[in-house]
Amino acid sequence: MIKKIMAFGCIAALLLSGCQKGGTVSESDFKFKDYPMETEEKLTYWMDISTAISSVVDNAGKTDFAKELQKRTGVEIEYIHPATGQESTALNLMIASDQLPDLIETSWADFNGGAEKSISEGIIYRLNDIIDENAPNLKKYLKEHPEIDKMVKTDEGSYYAFPFIRGDKRLLISVGTLIRSDWLSELGLEEPKTIADMENILKAFKDKKGATAPLSYLPGKRDVFLGNFSTSTGCYLEDGKVVYGPLTENYKTAVETLKRWYDEGLLDPNFVSVDDTVLSANVLNGKTGITVGTGGGNLGGWLDSMKDKDFDMTGISFTKLSEDKPISFYKVETEYPKYGSVAITTACKNPELAARWLDYAYSDEGHILYNFGVEGESFEMKDGECVYTDMIYNNPNGLTMQQAMANYFRSSLKGPFVQSKGYIDQFYFRPQQQKALDAWLSGYDEVSKNNIPSVSRTDEEAKEYSNIMAEISKYESKMFTNFIIGTTPLSEFDNFVAKIKSLNIDRAVEIQEAALDRYNKR
Repeated sequence: MIKKIMAFGCIAALLLSGCQKGGTVSESDFKFKDYPMETEEKLTYWMDISTAISSVVDNAGKTDFAKELQKRTGVEIEYIHPATGQESTALNLMIASDQLPDLIETSWADFNGGAEKSISEGIIYRLNDIIDENAPNLKKYLKEHPEIDKMVKTDEGSYYAFPFIRGDKRLLISVGTLIRSDWLSELGLEEPKTIADMENILKAFKDKKGATAPLSYLPGKRDVFLGNFSTSTGCYLEDGKVVYGPLTENYKTAVETLKRWYDEGLLDPNFVSVDDTVLSANVLNGKTGITVGTGGGNLGGWLDSMKDKDFDMTGISFTKLSEDKPISFYKVETEYPKYGSVAITTACKNPELAARWLDYAYSDEGHILYNFGVEGESFEMKDGECVYTDMIYNNPNGLTMQQAMANYFRSSLKGPFVQSKGYIDQFYFRPQQQKALDAWLSGYDEVSKNNIPSVSRTDEEAKEYSNIMAEISKYESKMFTNFIIGTTPLSEFDNFVAKIKSLNIDRAVEIQEAALDRYNKR
């Protein structure tokens, strides 16, 4: 009863002032009068387990969040977790054995040739009628957000899962360019606005700060760095048409520039083999001044490690190719990333109950629990905002911030709910992190138009596209390295383009365009 009153108090406060970080609600939104439900049925829920949870407990059901969720909904959940690293194999074997749980959390839009195929093969329910009759909160949210509604259904109009939705653009990018801001100040330099500016800064870091790897980043973050050249190793839009990044002039410029930086000692000489340990050592030991990293684990972690030393770092905006060429593309996520979505399987004997349980997350009370936890425990109300307590920032049980967040709510992870920007605004609590996020989003309004949304391919298209791109991507990655280190001269770039075309890139682009056309007609 006490927690019910606390939750009501939080929502009442939200009604008066609006929860700027958690989302505004209105009196008509009160949907939790039907909870907790009176039932003795138990639901089984298959999902992978994050390291933030598994480092504390061996099952998600043992978290404080899961226990509170059961109290509030009245439904007992048995969580089933595959072995870490074996999630895809375990899911396929489970479905092949026809031993399905009631609920499965995965990226259904990409699984098994697409959600429509999973529906037609009798693996999961088509949820249109089920949502219409048993999920008023999700139904209301999708009605109020038609663009997201278009994302979370198939080309045929089928709803197939309760979606993970990022509820604000501040949640759509978490990785970007980072720079030693203290070095900039010391050298009297301004943050780079163009590639030429960045080159001059790298030279200064090398010559005046003794950086031996002025620019260094993980190979897996290469695509993020290419955003500084308004290109990518994947497909995106130019003037409304789908293009493959490595066939563009911007990509060629990126290769030429990085080749020069490599030759001049501005790019890490070991850029091909950099791993997390090496990158952190480069940054913390003064070998690297510009890198690519996350605002949380990378930037936050490095600032913590060096908090008592002369060290400062923050994020910077993506650069322009030149003063007269505006930023046109860098990758940002969509509001619906596909993963973290929960489907009701055909093995579920009571899909109505499952839908009502899932729908709780999209209610006002559920939104708060999933994003902030329990008032008086993991958050408090301050000036109309849900503010995390020391249970999160300085956990008395010795949990790290990531572990504490994963224990008390799900906003730092994924799942069937609407993520609040209040999570990221508080997770990125350091000024340098807030500045980084603002910088990375500074070109959002323009580049978001050129990011391809969450399109769906047919089963046949998915197989063909995957086969084509697997070969092309492998070749592109090899040749990118060869161009930079000089194994293949830049004079061979036209042959590189011709080879990619011979590998049927035009057909892959055609498939993407067809999927995009269908998406736009939803």
